Amino acid sequence: MLARALALLVVALLALSGYVYSAGVLMQSLLASFDVVVAVALAEGLLSRWLLLGQQRLSLRRLEERRAAQAQLAQAGADAPPESESDISLERVDAQTRSLLRALRLTLLVVGLGWVWASVLPAVGRLDEIALWHFVETG
Repeated sequence: MLARALALLVVALLALSGYVYSAGVLMQSLLASFDVVVAVALAEGLLSRWLLLGQQRLSLRRLEERRAAQAQLAQAGADAPPESESDISLERVDAQTRSLLRALRLTLLVVGLGWVWASVLPAVGRLDEIALWHFVETG
């Protein structure tokens, strides 16, 4: 919150100092950065919701299969077999999908923000070429 207010203050000071075009370019880049962050957050939310629904469907399907197997065993009059551990546990899948989402979010943010700021960053490098003052020695 403070960073946004500070960025807007810097852009306003640039515009008041006469750098109107530079302030406009920076403001456009800041707004595009905000758009990238919102788009990545929206995509992550949609993907995590989709994965959560898939996990719930898988859990429900496993429960229904377990109930069907128990019903068949009850009709046959046999005792229930011990629970066999599944090759893929839901907790492990959940941890892996969370790490995948985290990596995807970070990658999308870096690529998106790099794409937005790629046109502005070379201009920052030109600031090293500007001499603010010169010293002249007179003998």
